[in-house]
Amino acid sequence: AEINARWADTLEEIETVEITPRRADVRVEFCGLAWVPAWQVTLEDGRRLDLPARQQAAQTG
Repeated sequence: AEINARWADTLEEIETVEITPRRADVRVEFCGLAWVPAWQVTLEDGRRLDLPARQQAAQTG
């Protein structure tokens, strides 16, 4: 019971402080780009298909 009372008192003392990061404090650790070659084909009826530009390699089990 005593510990619950101590934590209840502590929780009442918590306040939110907003911190705005400075540019110097931000570090980019990873940047990546993924690209999958594809053909975008428009059919005579107006439908559009996205077709892979390369065949996938056969998977062996």
